[in-house]
Amino acid sequence: MYVDDACELHFLDSTTYDICIRNIFLDSNHFHAQSISENVFSKKLSSSRTTIIKSSDLLDTSYSVYQNFVSMLDSLHIEGVLLVNRLSSQHIPDTTPDIYNYNTKIITYGGQTERLDVSYKCYLLSSQSIFPIWIAQFDFKGDSKRAMASELAKDFIKANYIFK
Repeated sequence: MYVDDACELHFLDSTTYDICIRNIFLDSNHFHAQSISENVFSKKLSSSRTTIIKSSDLLDTSYSVYQNFVSMLDSLHIEGVLLVNRLSSQHIPDTTPDIYNYNTKIITYGGQTERLDVSYKCYLLSSQSIFPIWIAQFDFKGDSKRAMASELAKDFIKANYIFK
């Protein structure tokens, strides 16, 4: 599940669900960004031995009630939920210097650009408990969901949460 909201998750109960998660299924503007982000994570974390189900393919407005969400997890035998939460993003001005090549005597002029720095907090929740079994924060220079998904895959394989 990808959440574009700075929401701190200490456990997943009905109140936390209502505040942090429920609105992503009710907000059609958020759905497209969620779907794109979840595609990245799904590709990096799936394998022949581990199935990843994207919440954007599964959840809709019928899951606006916490109990419906929990019932769905049980009925599909989902073992865990990965919640990727974008904590913050900041546009940083970045200056590229002028470069002079002494061999060709050509000057390449630099300039002013902007980069997006992003912080994510990730939670792995067991469907058997309301408490996270794994938490990590990732900070990136540039919005690198692919790099984060690769890091998640390495950590999860090492901890035997997913199997490759």
